[in-house]
Amino acid sequence: MPVNPFAISEDQCSVADTLRRLLEDSNDFASRRARLDAVEPDRMALWPAFAEQGVIAAAFDEGLGGFAGDARTIAVIMAEMGPALVVEPYLATAVVAGHAIGHWTDRNAARAASEAIIEGRRVYLLAHDCFETVHGPYVTARRSADTNTLTGTIPAVRHGELAHAFLVPARTDDGSVEFYWVEREHPGLHVQPYRLIDAAGGANLRFEDVRCPIRPRCASTSPPKPCGTMQWSGAASASPQKSPEYWAPSTRPRFPI
Repeated sequence: MPVNPFAISEDQCSVADTLRRLLEDSNDFASRRARLDAVEPDRMALWPAFAEQGVIAAAFDEGLGGFAGDARTIAVIMAEMGPALVVEPYLATAVVAGHAIGHWTDRNAARAASEAIIEGRRVYLLAHDCFETVHGPYVTARRSADTNTLTGTIPAVRHGELAHAFLVPARTDDGSVEFYWVEREHPGLHVQPYRLIDAAGGANLRFEDVRCPIRPRCASTSPPKPCGTMQWSGAASASPQKSPEYWAPSTRPRFPI
């Protein structure tokens, strides 16, 4: 039996063995190709099993309804998913979005959102692409009397076609960066899905006057409404060192291979 290179505890070995058997039984190459080549690809086929067997819960600590949440356990799981070419949004939803949700100061809201992920009921995504870390968010938030209005486009959000809601970074009038909770069906949000090279899905997000209520600037706020403002410590910083034009494909620096 293959040995997971990251598993050192009995629990981690058990997680690895359980997940490996699941992937061998349900994600063999022929089965994977059949469901992903369909007219309507099933990119969530394994998600219920991940929830039932505790694979999703392993990405969260006990305070959020999980049982691990440490980097090594997550590495154990990713070491099994990688060779199996898993297309379900485990890393994006359970790890990245789950970690962001874990920083909300409203612990009841954080617990509720985490449990929705753990139980396999909801998919949440941090809506960003790799170049936003360089020049800042593509989306701006204009403040009026009682709302913030989001405008802009975020390209190439992996798994974007599957999300029920997005965590959206946006630059405000004063230059700071805030994160907004935007439900997929929120008026003004347009999701353009497409297929990626590995058969997973992606989407471009376009925000046309997406109106969100103004909330106090604090470490975090709960998302009880379709759209709300959130901030958490250390997560709302961006440095516009280069312009968007600098990173455009036609002008981006090229290096010999």
